[in-house]
Amino acid sequence: ARSGDNGWRLSVEDRITLIQGQPGISLLQVAPFVDLGMVWNNPSNPDQIANEHFLAGLGTGIIYSPIKDLTLRLDFTLPLIDLSDRSTNIQDDGFYFSVNYNL
Repeated sequence: ARSGDNGWRLSVEDRITLIQGQPGISLLQVAPFVDLGMVWNNPSNPDQIANEHFLAGLGTGIIYSPIKDLTLRLDFTLPLIDLSDRSTNIQDDGFYFSVNYNL
């Protein structure tokens, strides 16, 4: 991950229903995606960021919606650009998990 004063991000995803619950409601989906992004600091900012300003990755997600308004998601991403300061934790290895509940 990178942070800076300015940046942009583009994500394209297609959701494919594997198991459908009630008519029109997806219970289990697979979601292939591609993510691109770039960050930079203003020239007057004394904090410099790493040389790698551009990030790109391909991945797929599994989306499970067991009840209305609850979504569980597990993503696996492969980086297309090798970062010199990449660590060895599970997130840097490409696994992301999220839980979303709409009130």
